Order: sequence, then C-alpha cells, then structure tokens
Amino acid sequence: LDGTEVDTRSEEDGHHDFAVMPDGGITFIEYDVLDGEEGDRLVEISPDGEETVIWSVWDDFTSEGGSGGIGTTFSHFNAIDYYEDEDAYHVSSLGFGGLFKVDRGSGELQWTMGGDESDFYLPGGDTDLFDKNHQFHRLDETMLVFVNSDEDTACSEAREYAYEGTGGEVEL
Repeated sequence: LDGTEVDTRSEEDGHHDFAVMPDGGITFIEYDVLDGEEGDRLVEISPDGEETVIWSVWDDFTSEGGSGGIGTTFSHFNAIDYYEDEDAYHVSSLGFGGLFKVDRGSGELQWTMGGDESDFYLPGGDTDLFDKNHQFHRLDETMLVFVNSDEDTACSEAREYAYEGTGGEVEL
C-alpha cells in the first residue's frame, strides 16, 4: 500500500462486492434494469477484459419477491464469493433475505438459503433463517452469515448454519 497504481478499472453500475477468480479475472455485482426496475446481476471479467453476464436475478425472480429498501434494488445483492471446488458463486441478497448458489458454467440457480423461496428450513419448517444478511463464509459443512443489527437489540450477529446439499433442514 505504497500508493503505486497497478491496475484500475471502473464499472459504472458495479456495487458492493467482487470476487477474484483463479485465472486473475474478477466477478462483480452490477445493477440490472428491466422495464424500469433495478435488480442485480453477476458479471465476470476475464483477464483479457471480456465481460460475461453469469446470472441475473431476473432469470429466476420478479421484483415482487424482494424488498431491498430505500435507495437500493429490490434484490439488493451485497456480497459474493466464488468457490472453485463447486465452480459456483454464492451471493447474499438482502432484498430476499437469503443466499443464492449459482453455477458458474450454466448460470443456473442451484439453491436459495433463507427467505420465502428458501430450499432450506429450520426445524418446524421456518424458512426465515436471517434478515439483513450481508457477508458470509462457507466453512466445511456450515455457512457462517453476518447479520446486521436490528432495532430491538442494536447488535449484529454472526450465525452459523449446518446444512447439506441443495435443500432441507438446517441447524442453527
């Protein structure tokens, strides 16, 4: 951090987060407007500068499902990680109150964890796993999720969920 500029790239509609790919490229979250409504998408930039849209929230959802909040998109993507062993992205969507797993090669949504469309549920069937979710980390067989504070407690949390595969019961 000596002030030397190595490389700079400006993405006008990019926001919140990006993931560095094994080949040196990057994938970032970008606004995606459809019929005047703003959603989000994942865009990959190869080391030679070629841009590829991997997945858009519009591929699987409508704006009726999300509630991103004032000044944000309805989906409000706010974190992205790439997992080479799965060749997949995990994305946090504040608007949907959940995480998405997207296959990098096909661009298909593999699962949703949390929110109304969740493939996972707590004992008893509740799919409201977290609200105000932001960054996350996949560990061996668990998902660690950072959840912003709520008005009642004024305390943020890190919640760890044990899960298997593509859906089913999770353990908090």
